[in-house]
Amino acid sequence: MLVRAVYARALVISALIALSTSGASCSQLARQNIAVIGVSLPVAGSEGSDGLEALHAIELALDQANASPPEGLRWTIELRDTSRRGFVNPHEDEGRDTTLDAPHGADDLRAFAANPRIVAVLGPMTSDVARAEIPVATRAGLALVSASAREADLTAQPSTFFRLCPSRDDDSEAAAMAARWLGARGAFVVDDAEPHGARLANLFARWFARDDGVVLGRLSVRDAPSFQLLRARLAAVRPDLVAFGGPDPTNVLLVPPSAVSSVLDPRRVALMGDPGYLAPLAARYSTIWEADLPDTAEAARFKRVYRARYGDAPRRVAAYYYAATQYLTRAIESAYEDDGGFPSRSDVIAALRKQRALQTLVGPIAFTALGDLRRARLSLVRIAGTSYQRIRDIVVSR
Repeated sequence: MLVRAVYARALVISALIALSTSGASCSQLARQNIAVIGVSLPVAGSEGSDGLEALHAIELALDQANASPPEGLRWTIELRDTSRRGFVNPHEDEGRDTTLDAPHGADDLRAFAANPRIVAVLGPMTSDVARAEIPVATRAGLALVSASAREADLTAQPSTFFRLCPSRDDDSEAAAMAARWLGARGAFVVDDAEPHGARLANLFARWFARDDGVVLGRLSVRDAPSFQLLRARLAAVRPDLVAFGGPDPTNVLLVPPSAVSSVLDPRRVALMGDPGYLAPLAARYSTIWEADLPDTAEAARFKRVYRARYGDAPRRVAAYYYAATQYLTRAIESAYEDDGGFPSRSDVIAALRKQRALQTLVGPIAFTALGDLRRARLSLVRIAGTSYQRIRDIVVSR
């Protein structure tokens, strides 16, 4: 009964938030210097596990911020569940079609925008919800800070959206850097004949060539005949590796020519959502993942505190939403101190853009003018069958 349990937890959190501000008008909140941060996350359904971990991390970060605020400034949150309890019939306990999350998110952002005490919003979890929320947040002049929405188009235009995660395009640049680090001078570039994979493959080819690599060929593989053509062309040009752009979450793979038949056969790629799924145990290749927590004392403390409070070890999503909350509360503090009064939404956006290399749980954070990370950390990961090993971190800079 995962969905119901998760949603019950969200109801408890919402009740506590309501009690903390019950009977307090906007003017009373202002006199008390209470800044309200909207939270737009799914806390049930197919994304509920990630959403609940993110919410836990936000709670922890706000506890820390409220322990030593500047001149009495306090924070609280207003939670809105984009999953709307995560199920649409009483027989479905976990997982569902999330297509309704995007319009729910847009509705939630309109509600946040109508509340003058909300100075910024944390979330959303996914890119499809972000696409619906960003126009609403931008029209309202409301900062929207996500640590998980990765699609590249989200930051194609100026907006009030910021993200503490690499874009999907960064995977391609990191893969090109990794390929050169692995010693590859010549690469054959392949995609799955879908727009997402083709974009990643094209970007890899561009970055690999800029790093003095040689692109020995380019091909889309969608069926058995095109796969046979790929094998023939590989035999003719003999590349050091094959770079593959595919569906999310596969994204970019770096495959030794000897493993192409095991890994890139279209019948396998179509079902390759997890590392090594349907690939023989002997298959070895590499890919790019988002980086884990750095090995620091602060990260170790975060893991201990999170486990003590919630009973489980935090995953990456929790760590990055903790860092997002750190960054946002420090921006609000900066705006509060600079203004000498309660910060406006525009003050908060200006502070988010102004901060440079602010140290957080996941390392220094700063944003570009379009809201992307100036330094995005990713990891080169080596896959062997169903096991994996992180080899090294790679930083993509803007």
